[in-house]
Amino acid sequence: MKPVQRWAASLTDLSRSEKSVLNALASMSNKDLTCFPSVNYLARMCSLSGRSIQRCIAALVKLGRVEVSARRSGSRAQSSNLYRLTPPQNWMGKSASCDPKKPRTPPLADVTVTAPGATAVTQNSDSLMLSTHNKQREDQNPADALIFPTHTTEGEQAAMSALLDAIDKHQAQQILDELSGRMRMQPPIKNRIGYLRALLNRFRLGNFVPEHSGAEIRRREQAMARTVVNVTAAEPPTFSPPRPEVMAKLQQARAQLAAKWRVG
Repeated sequence: MKPVQRWAASLTDLSRSEKSVLNALASMSNKDLTCFPSVNYLARMCSLSGRSIQRCIAALVKLGRVEVSARRSGSRAQSSNLYRLTPPQNWMGKSASCDPKKPRTPPLADVTVTAPGATAVTQNSDSLMLSTHNKQREDQNPADALIFPTHTTEGEQAAMSALLDAIDKHQAQQILDELSGRMRMQPPIKNRIGYLRALLNRFRLGNFVPEHSGAEIRRREQAMARTVVNVTAAEPPTFSPPRPEVMAKLQQARAQLAAKWRVG
């Protein structure tokens, strides 16, 4: 995450829509803290209407978070506006991770990692090395492990776990359940890792709205309940030994039958 995105995410005086728009601008801004997306593009990115985007931009300008400048193309036609984010002067010093003098670890290049017995998975710079994360998963308590969608390979699960490593386990499971529910629908998802990355970006921008995770949780609970019933039904019946008074009556009855047959 860029320092300007951390600044945008730390603000608490914005509405949900305003913060979503500011986060989107921060994610697209360059080193000069400027960007020039169209209103339609922002509307698609933030899942808002064009009028809502314009209202949010006006509110951000009024609060001093953003400056807007008109742009024109070579033919002097109106083009998309130029947005400049305006954090406070000391905003870079609020966090050690934002210190410009601190050397940054270069991003990982796109690599193809193949887990044992799994298909190859392409992983880019926003995830960790899968080999390291696989070792962490081996040492993890099974009770704390994430529940991945069915029909995903070991390599896909490792990539998903690496992408979700930085967020809370409950929230990560909700995102995985949303992906699992979407995988049951048509048309099928061709790139599961890419779809999960899109859900994660929505979550970071505050736009994540679970639509299928609730049904997926209920489906999993029903499957667990059926498993418990099947296991209980498959257990052999247990018999306790008869009580002493019952055993005494049985022995007495046997002795009477034996005496009767001897007499006859």
